Amino acid sequence: MKYTERLDRVFQIQKRRILKFLPIRDRIKFVHGDYTNVDNRMATWFIDPPYQIVVKNGSVFQNGDGYSKTCNSANIDFKQLGEYCLSRDGQVIVCEKEGANWLPFQEFRKNKTSLNKNYNEVVYLK
Repeated sequence: MKYTERLDRVFQIQKRRILKFLPIRDRIKFVHGDYTNVDNRMATWFIDPPYQIVVKNGSVFQNGDGYSKTCNSANIDFKQLGEYCLSRDGQVIVCEKEGANWLPFQEFRKNKTSLNKNYNEVVYLK
């Protein structure tokens, strides 16, 4: 990974956000790996995959979304991911970008990227 001033700034912001969770850290489990390896149990499921891309004419384009060559939506089976989300026990929160069609998303809020570009965040709640 190439070090940039922007990378450092974004890292510091994310670090502060994570530190806010320290009082409840014993109740949070982060899983690094494939989501299909996580056991289904009663929990709050927060699922925030790389966003599915939608081109202006409404058709879905899944060929990376600007994060990097290895962290993008190109290799995500969104139909399978949607079925996985629907099958979770407990509260399910799934974040996406406006135009995604793999779950029945609803409007959530206007947002800005770390590069100060506007986009509309949508959410699926179960």
